[in-house]
Amino acid sequence: MDPNKSQHKFQRETRKSVKVAEVLAETAIRVGGLGTIGAVALMMGFLFWVAFPLFRSPEIESDSQVQGFETGVEALHMSVDEGGFLAWFLEPGAHLRCVELSSGESYHEVDLFPGLEATSFVAPLVGEEFLFGFADGSLASAILHFRTEAIVESEFPEGEAKVEPGETRRIGADFFERTKD
Repeated sequence: MDPNKSQHKFQRETRKSVKVAEVLAETAIRVGGLGTIGAVALMMGFLFWVAFPLFRSPEIESDSQVQGFETGVEALHMSVDEGGFLAWFLEPGAHLRCVELSSGESYHEVDLFPGLEATSFVAPLVGEEFLFGFADGSLASAILHFRTEAIVESEFPEGEAKVEPGETRRIGADFFERTKD
């Protein structure tokens, strides 16, 4: 040690801006951590809410039958439209019947292959093309589906009262639904 040098203690003090930045960073880290925990908890709650019903036994809320549909009529295949308003039934002999489900009224019937008696058919697992077999060994296919399309006001049948938002109405063989949007 050199006695000529004075003993001066150097004290370093942290500036206020650094202290404020440190407090802000610490607070942001805490809030971010709590936010992460909250987000994970919300996701777990949502997944539990969605998945829990899968473990309960199924329940049938109502047992219904198409009103007006004759008992004893054999339906080989059926399909319901996406809104649950209409159904078509494929009956023996390739006879197709369309029914309005709310009333049970048949509004359209057609023999798919007039003059031919279908003896068998194959319904697709996916798609809409059905294959029919006939007594003479011939085959024919038919595409059966409900066609949904959007129309503008000018394409609505003339002379008919407009369909109000949320209302459904059948006009002839066409079924109209006006969405609330």
